[in-house]
Amino acid sequence: MSKLNVMINLVQRALHKQERLWFEGALDKLKEDDDPLESLLFLSACVKRKLTQIQQIDNPILTTNDSAELVRICLCGFALVYRDLEIPSTLKAYYQAGDSSEKTAMLSGLVLLDPEGVGVDIAVRAARVNSLDEFSALALNNLYPALHFEQLNFNQLVLKTLFNGLQIDTVLGLNDRLSPQLSNMCFSYLIEQALARRSPPSSIWLAIRFRDLDDEHLAMFEQYVSHYLQDTAHQTYLQSWLKGQDVSLLGSQ
Repeated sequence: MSKLNVMINLVQRALHKQERLWFEGALDKLKEDDDPLESLLFLSACVKRKLTQIQQIDNPILTTNDSAELVRICLCGFALVYRDLEIPSTLKAYYQAGDSSEKTAMLSGLVLLDPEGVGVDIAVRAARVNSLDEFSALALNNLYPALHFEQLNFNQLVLKTLFNGLQIDTVLGLNDRLSPQLSNMCFSYLIEQALARRSPPSSIWLAIRFRDLDDEHLAMFEQYVSHYLQDTAHQTYLQSWLKGQDVSLLGSQ
């Protein structure tokens, strides 16, 4: 059984009777309508009004458990698979037509909706949005960027997460996408924030590898690590990072 079918079955079992009947009718409509994309957009817009009983649905497939998001993801996935719609054009149309909650649902479900990453350009553009809800749906608790973004786009996503004041410990797959570019970009941001007397999210150290730092940053390493060790928000992450990187400060030797 495919992950989509597993998800649909989970949703069907979780919904109350009237909600389940509407959901099953929506799937039938997507099967039969001459214009499945138009039907998808219409049905997606109806979801919030139709789901009034169940707010959360636990599932092992996606990190979101919001019932409206899961129903929208199921509808979109069903249309893609059973009507053989083109993934990039369908996701683009859905994203452009949807309100913020629909965009958030689609972005949360990309691992299921686009497992091969053929629609990655839509996600890359979505990473530039100003909506924090939409951006968080893509950047946090979502493996899709780590699986399919080019390194530059992934680096920009991580930096934007930090710029928004969000912790990056829920950027899934981060450890597999570490790079010299990302390490130095993040260390530059640490310096910039220290000079401005601000404190970036403490999990920033997760995006830095000591061995990747360039000569300029290595020359300033002790100074700024010592600075952040005085920041109570950073102490735990930084001490763990130093141990994991097998790095000792001269003053501690």
